[in-house]
Formats: sequence, structure tokens, C-alpha cells
Amino acid sequence: MYKFKFFYKDGTCKIRNVSVSKPELLYYDFDGLMDWDEYYKLFDKKMTLKELLNLAYEIYKSIEKPYYRIEIINDVTNEIVDYIDESKANPKKDKC
Repeated sequence: MYKFKFFYKDGTCKIRNVSVSKPELLYYDFDGLMDWDEYYKLFDKKMTLKELLNLAYEIYKSIEKPYYRIEIINDVTNEIVDYIDESKANPKKDKC
């Protein structure tokens, strides 16, 4: 199962609750976070993981505390599938 994992600027991290069978389906986590018409268009759109991560980076800015990195992980194996981060990220301070 695949989930979003956030790395916050305060050095902490969090894995979101929504879990999907394929990483490309993580747009389900956007339910209620964006305009309904735009959300339903995602069902027909074939987004790459980079496009999905770019969208996630923008959507979560208003509901999450400040972060610098979002990963798509396999929560069973803890494998990192893909990620997006700020250019000024400093992973050495993480407590994760």
C-alpha cells in the first residue's frame, strides 16, 4: 500500500492515513482539499508521479505545518517510490 510521507521543517515527519494500492492513485488523498470539479477530473487524467507530487506539494501547503519534502512510500516495505522537495532541504536535521 502507498501513502504520502511529509518531512517538516521542525525536523519531524508524518505519514498520512490514506492508503492506496498503486502510487498513481494517491490523488484520492485530495478528497475535500480541492474544488470538486477539479478533483473529479483527476479520475480521468493520467498523471505521472512527478505531476501528482507537484500537485500534492501545492495542495497541502494550506493544511500542513511547514514542510520541505513529500515522499510517496510503500508503507509495507518503507520503500521510497518518488519524492519532491525544496531546493534548500536539510535532511540531516530529521528525527525520522
